[in-house]
Amino acid sequence: MLNPMRHGLFAWQLASHKLCRWLVPFAMIVAALSNATLATHSHVYLAFFSLQLAFYAAAAGGGWMGVRILQIPSFLVLANVAVLTAWFRYARGERITRWDPSDRLAVLPQPSAR
Repeated sequence: MLNPMRHGLFAWQLASHKLCRWLVPFAMIVAALSNATLATHSHVYLAFFSLQLAFYAAAAGGGWMGVRILQIPSFLVLANVAVLTAWFRYARGERITRWDPSDRLAVLPQPSAR
């Protein structure tokens, strides 16, 4: 499915969605560091860095205050923190060899028999 000669645009869409999303946390870190460095050189970069900080503040606010519209940036940041955590665990040599789903049916209320 990743062969662009055979599957065309779908191959690019699949690669960008399934593979490149694992690199997003690193891109976010590079963007924050480069914006912080460039903020002292121009008002435009300062504005972008301020917007980036406001976005991260909104993400933190969405997690703590529970404001519905702020939960969108909160989800984005938390999902990328999870990917970054997975990268660090992988680099340390941690491997999950078996995944067991949670037993959700045991905690659900049982329907009453009528």
